[in-house]
This record gives sequence, C-alpha cells and structure tokens, in this order.
Amino acid sequence: MTVMGSSARICPICNKPGSKERKWTRKKSGKRYDYEVFHHESTVHWVRIGANSPGRVEKDDTRKKLIGLLNTTGFRRAIFTIKDIAAEFEKGGLTTDDERLRRSLSKLVESGLLLIIRRNRKVYFINSTIRERLEYIMKRVDITLEDSADEGTFERHYFRTSILNDSEFPLHYIQFRATGDNVRDRGKLSFNSYDLSRKEKAVIYFLEDNPQLKRILIELREPILPNVERTMSIEYFWPEIGPSYMFTSPTPTDFFRFSLVSRGDFEMTVTRTNSGRTVVEDLSSRVISTTKKDNLNVETFEMVNLPAFAVLKFKWKRHEKT
Repeated sequence: MTVMGSSARICPICNKPGSKERKWTRKKSGKRYDYEVFHHESTVHWVRIGANSPGRVEKDDTRKKLIGLLNTTGFRRAIFTIKDIAAEFEKGGLTTDDERLRRSLSKLVESGLLLIIRRNRKVYFINSTIRERLEYIMKRVDITLEDSADEGTFERHYFRTSILNDSEFPLHYIQFRATGDNVRDRGKLSFNSYDLSRKEKAVIYFLEDNPQLKRILIELREPILPNVERTMSIEYFWPEIGPSYMFTSPTPTDFFRFSLVSRGDFEMTVTRTNSGRTVVEDLSSRVISTTKKDNLNVETFEMVNLPAFAVLKFKWKRHEKT
C-alpha cells in the first residue's frame, strides 16, 4: 500500500469536509488499484477512484434495509431481479424509490455481497452469501473454549483469526458458522466480533437462525484491500454438551491452535481426518497441559500447515473430584 498525498476535501459519502488521502495498492493480477480515504472526526470513508463508493450506508439507510431483507429466512433466493426486491420491500412496509434501490444494489455488487448477470437484456442479482467458496484465506486460527460457568460445558467460544484477502477486490464481509448440541436462542449467544487490527467493533447480520445452527455475516467498517491481512475476533456463548468439538476450514491454514480452559481437572484427545475422509490420525500426544494462576487448567493443541477441509475433532473427559 502506498500513500500518494493528503489534503482537505469534501467527502462524496457524507458531503462533509475531511482530510483526504490518495492511496493505491497492487491487485493479484498486477493491476494498480487507486482509492481515496476521507478521515472525519469519528469515522473514515473509503472511496474507489473512478467508481461509486462501495459499502457505505446511504442517508436513507436503503442499503442497510436491503442487507436485512437479503438475510431473512423468508427471502433466501440465490437469484432475483430488482422487481422481486421492490415487491418484498412493499410487502414488509418498507419505502424507497427505484433510483435509491438501484444505487444500493449497485453498491452491494461493488462490495462483493451481490453478483450481477445479464440475460436477454434482463438484469439478475446473485446473493453471494449463499455460495460456499470464501474470497479470503484464514492464515491463522486460534480457538479457546472456556468453562466460564464451571459446569464442564465450555460455553464461552472465542475465535481469533488472521484473514488474508487473496481476491482482486476489497473484502467487506466475512461469513461465520456456529453449531451447538442444544437448542439456543440467538439472543442468549451474545455474538460479538471485533476488527482487532483497527480496534473496531464489527456489524453482525444473521443469515440463518436455526435452533442448532447460526450463520452470520460480519460487515467490516473498513474493507480489507487485496493482498492485505487483518486480524478478527468472534465471541459467543453456547454450551458444548457433547462433550466434543469439531473444526474444519475451507482454506489452508498456516497455524492452528485450540485450547480448553477450566477450573476443573480434565483430559483432551484429538484426531484429524483427511479431506478425503479416508484416514483418521490420533494427535493426542501433541496436547500440552498447563496450569495458570487462579487454578485454571489449560489443555492446548497446536499444529502448522492444516490442509483445507481436514477435520479436527476434540473430545474431553472431566475428572470428578473425589
């Protein structure tokens, strides 16, 4: 990333004065990507030079309403037209004019949340959040399950991951999937996500809200530019009744760590199944046991170069006090 210069200008997003920086980066294809950053007292707006501003809420918050509609269980369409959206807006009692709706859809296309195709002079939009392929690489994953209620259920889940944007476009959204052994209302999960690199809280939208499955979309306040790495955290509370936990990543991971933290005495085992589901390897000998202050017992497993779609399964047994 290169800074070309800065000056005071009127921001095209909010029409307010701010300090402007012109920057550029190099896409994976080798092409140059120019953009501007407008710094205000309490916020930062990012604008691609030569294009409409992607990923920002308009004053009438049409884009925010649109994201909410796309993520509802009643509108789980992979492909749709602007007329479909307008009809859903009217059905839900939401008001907006066609021009604002087109502008908001265009911004979601630029941000990567939607894709656009044209067939026989008709324009269709594709909801990219339904696709399985990620537009980034999880370079490092650090997961901690904490038995905060001291009941052996390890309900506090804390994820810390370093994400590399390996696409040619800025990354505005990150998907996350959580499952549980028992039925859990999303209000009791207390989902939180932070952009640790920028020390900012991220915005969370629910894509699926099933009793034992939650899929969320995390909106970054500042997009991750091509070939840039950012550290994110995700936290939620969901008891592991099992007692077991499984992890798999759709991308290769350079470094992986999993930890269990409890005041009780317990033992953890680990197995890895290859992506073809043909070989199961016992990795329990790699588990390291330590005791921290306040009598917290920690079981930790680490490995490097975890292949994509390999499955790690963690089991634990709590030793009852005698």
